[in-house]
Amino acid sequence: MLVSVALGGELGHAEASSSSAGVLAYSRVTDGYWQIWTYDLKTEMHVQRTSSPSDKRDPAWRSDGGITFRSHNDELFELAADGGEAVPYRPDLWPAFDPAGAPRDARIALAKMYSDVRDSTSIWIVGSKKGEQRVLTKGKGFWTHPDWSSDGKRLVYIRSFGYRGSELRTIDVDDGNERILLEDRAHNMQPEWSPDDRSIAYVSDRSGDYEIYVRDVASGTDRQLTTRPGLDIRPSWSPDGSRIAYTSFREGKLEIWTMAADGSSAQRLFGCDADASDPAWR
Repeated sequence: MLVSVALGGELGHAEASSSSAGVLAYSRVTDGYWQIWTYDLKTEMHVQRTSSPSDKRDPAWRSDGGITFRSHNDELFELAADGGEAVPYRPDLWPAFDPAGAPRDARIALAKMYSDVRDSTSIWIVGSKKGEQRVLTKGKGFWTHPDWSSDGKRLVYIRSFGYRGSELRTIDVDDGNERILLEDRAHNMQPEWSPDDRSIAYVSDRSGDYEIYVRDVASGTDRQLTTRPGLDIRPSWSPDGSRIAYTSFREGKLEIWTMAADGSSAQRLFGCDADASDPAWR
């Protein structure tokens, strides 16, 4: 694997001032394919982590600092924290997507499509070895976009019914108790817990446009954070919970932006000459 390093200034200097540090994993079109990159917010350094000729999307951090991502054919791969080539992650689980690393151990939550049942997926929790797996959800519909609470005790995810709408749900990992936080006719997707587990950022098209919302878990109230025409998707909280990174379609391409947790101070994080998306902040 070719690993290339570029300073932020070569891609367009970092434009969003933020008190939050950390590193973003993200997907970026490079030589015609989506590749996995990382961006250090302190040093403004970008590192290309993959380079093979196929699309790679949806990077997710693991607790050990490695990255799991989805290939073009819904096979999962992983990158070690110290670099090196991407290697297959649990090929016995194919087809699988939406990986999410547990915060304190090596488990991965994911959405797995049943190859023998049309239009059906479930949320699974798996380990690094074949046979280490558990199916959390069962039933009709698409169960997608799992994300762990910071204590590793709950998952939030989406149950979608296509044109009939979708539900935002949580589940207790140990006993399987589920809670429906939201159900409506909109297409809701891509939920992510805040670092303090009090809020969940997610995407919905209930306004007629895909925008980012935050739901207060205790009260069940929503706050719409983005209102600009165009695509605003893929929210990812900063480690301290003060900002949210997201993908926005502005100026004719996908770019990564950040905003304060209340939706104010929206700024492009960095500029580059191709589409960039799927931020994952740690």
